[in-house]
Amino acid sequence: MKAAVQGIQDASNAHAYPVPKIIVHIDRGGDWATTEWFFDNLNYQGVPYDIIGESYYPFYQGSPANLNVCLSNAAIRYGKPIIVAEDAFPYSNSCPASWTNQLYGYPSTPAGQVSFMAALAKIVKSVPNQLGVGFSIGCRVSGGERR
Repeated sequence: MKAAVQGIQDASNAHAYPVPKIIVHIDRGGDWATTEWFFDNLNYQGVPYDIIGESYYPFYQGSPANLNVCLSNAAIRYGKPIIVAEDAFPYSNSCPASWTNQLYGYPSTPAGQVSFMAALAKIVKSVPNQLGVGFSIGCRVSGGERR
């Protein structure tokens, strides 16, 4: 990873372009223990990065409360801006029951998607020190399309 970052910096400098922000994105938005392990090791190895990215799918990464704990702890521990770089929420019950059984009270409907995204925005906005800087929107709307 250090070599990849160095390559980005070298290419940017060679062409007199601004060096882009480096986001390290992992798939553990509701898992503080693994997030802490990963970023502690990344920092120990001296890998430079600017932004922490987390995936958050409630049916994989746990409850919104777990996401809140993970993002808040990461902000306090690492002092970096944080984004939820990948997320999604079902619009119907046509997805696996293992997903719809883990939606933490949000119905798998278009209105449920809206409520879930509003709750996600609130969690990101509540990250300490204003380090919650954004999230992606990945809702399936019809026929498998993503918008």
